[in-house]
Amino acid sequence: MVQLIILSALITNLQYKSFGSDPKYDSLKPNSKNLNPIIPKLAALVLLALIPYIAHQTLNQYKGCKHWKEAYQLYQYQIYDDAAEEYELAKDYLPNNGLLLQMYGKCLAMNKQWVESEKALEKAKQLRSDPILYTTLGDTYKALHTYDQAEKAYWQAWQMVPHKFYPKYLLAKLYGENGENEKARNLASELIGKEVKVESVAICEMKNELKEFMTE
Repeated sequence: MVQLIILSALITNLQYKSFGSDPKYDSLKPNSKNLNPIIPKLAALVLLALIPYIAHQTLNQYKGCKHWKEAYQLYQYQIYDDAAEEYELAKDYLPNNGLLLQMYGKCLAMNKQWVESEKALEKAKQLRSDPILYTTLGDTYKALHTYDQAEKAYWQAWQMVPHKFYPKYLLAKLYGENGENEKARNLASELIGKEVKVESVAICEMKNELKEFMTE
């Protein structure tokens, strides 16, 4: 905002002066006959007229981020009810922030508010693309028993980052829980034999769970 005000002042006071008597600057001298002194003033007025709008947007940004920070801290402590309320307040100020909507949808999913989670995530999907968004959306659809959409969401999450283990693991579990045992076993077999670049406790636990499923 400070820069905008300074720019407006500079434009208002804009004068086309000579660059000096040095011949090398002659080609840079503007043709004063083609200059309209009203244009800089009109440009300054337009910029000044934008200041209230920019101020309003800046205030909304501040309030939204303040609620967002509070929501994130509550989410970290797994106080999902209060976190969801703060995310809702933040969303009122930042309705088109895709990351905020994604985190709000994730919070609602963790609180098992599946219908509300679906609405938030579907809107977030229009604004950003992220594998976590699609895995959460898959979890939400699975909880709502819309298995075809859950399958599609998990596949999209996997195709975005093909080397990731987690989206295909969720897909294998979906097939197993939905009675599609052949698909589940095929995916489980593929994941168990998958070479992992960085081993972790989480991946070991997922592989062990898939091995147990294979022996059932």
